[in-house]
Amino acid sequence: MDHDWFRERLLDLQDAELPEEERRQVLRHAENCPACREQLEHWKQTRRVLSEIAGPAPSEAFVGRVMTAVQGVPSPQREEWRGRYSVLRVPEWFYPEIGLAAAALALFMLSLFQQEAPLSVSSEVLLLSRMPQDSQWVSRSEPAGYEGILPEEG
Repeated sequence: MDHDWFRERLLDLQDAELPEEERRQVLRHAENCPACREQLEHWKQTRRVLSEIAGPAPSEAFVGRVMTAVQGVPSPQREEWRGRYSVLRVPEWFYPEIGLAAAALALFMLSLFQQEAPLSVSSEVLLLSRMPQDSQWVSRSEPAGYEGILPEEG
């Protein structure tokens, strides 16, 4: 980095607009360079003098006129929005209700398209469903396993 690069950043250093790494580099350079150190001191002194100078106090009449004028100026974003969507004319207090209705509709639509979990079918049910009705095998209401399928007695 050349001397001009550091000199260009002296005012930014004074205004605290430099990233930390650049700030350290410029301060190191100013320690070793008399011209940059002098320029930095000049900026500091100028800032001190300007901060001590009090500007003229505005009169109450002036402040009142400015505030009245500012209140009468429409917000550009609001006017742009109203111009673009003037057909809607929905009161602002109604926006949360519209959002809630949209969320409820989205949840309802999601519930319609959810897939139901497949039914779990035991092997016993599968075996019995494929057996002819007049078979000699009968199912008892016992827990799952092979114990429920026994030959008829007697």
